[in-house]
Amino acid sequence: MNKAVFYIILVLCGSLFSFANACERTLRVGINELYWPPYIIHKNGVFSGMEVEAMSLLFEGSGMCSEFIVYPNSSRMLAEIKDGRVDMLFAATETEERKEYAHFSVPYRLEIMSLYMHGSMSYNEFDVKEFARKGMVFGINSGSYYGEFISDLKKRKLLKYVNLPNARKRFELLNMKRIDFVLEDRLAGNYMISDNQYNNVVNTGVVIQSIPVRYMLSKKTVDQHVLNTINYSIQKKRRDILKVFN
Repeated sequence: MNKAVFYIILVLCGSLFSFANACERTLRVGINELYWPPYIIHKNGVFSGMEVEAMSLLFEGSGMCSEFIVYPNSSRMLAEIKDGRVDMLFAATETEERKEYAHFSVPYRLEIMSLYMHGSMSYNEFDVKEFARKGMVFGINSGSYYGEFISDLKKRKLLKYVNLPNARKRFELLNMKRIDFVLEDRLAGNYMISDNQYNNVVNTGVVIQSIPVRYMLSKKTVDQHVLNTINYSIQKKRRDILKVFN
């Protein structure tokens, strides 16, 4: 084979490779946390962190890519995905209400929600219902799902809480003892107190909920083919995705 023919074949192979890895579909991904380490970190206009890395693995070779759209809170994101202005959310909990307007992928990681308190507080037993009865204030994320127990307390108006749009604000108020408790993802919460940003915050060790989380996709903009592609990618790359979160 002469050099000219070899060069033409090399160029054609390169073109085919680029086409196979081209972005054929961009999914708009809603995000409301600009600082939620180690899952999401936004610095100099660039998103990084575990969720970003896992999504890159998910879309690799699928013909799809992501575009992050920032919203002020997660409640707004849920409304946007319901109306089809957002295609996808990560770390979502599947509920019957949400299934009415969204598809859910197979699970891709486990989320453990823990109870955090101010270090000056001292209890032998951590009874969330008793704390609620005493009128203690919990900092939560308005769009997050904390399980049936917390949902029931909220519906019955037994839980005194404030909706705070991001983890940094929740931990700042707890650190200053403006609220009594925070419900937060354990990995994120432990990360945020480990670098001495919030010296007065401690993890009680109480697990509020442990549940697999999924990708949530708008039924208005995402069809079954895209959902199947994402599910296939999760299953195929499960080991690598789990390594990201370990």
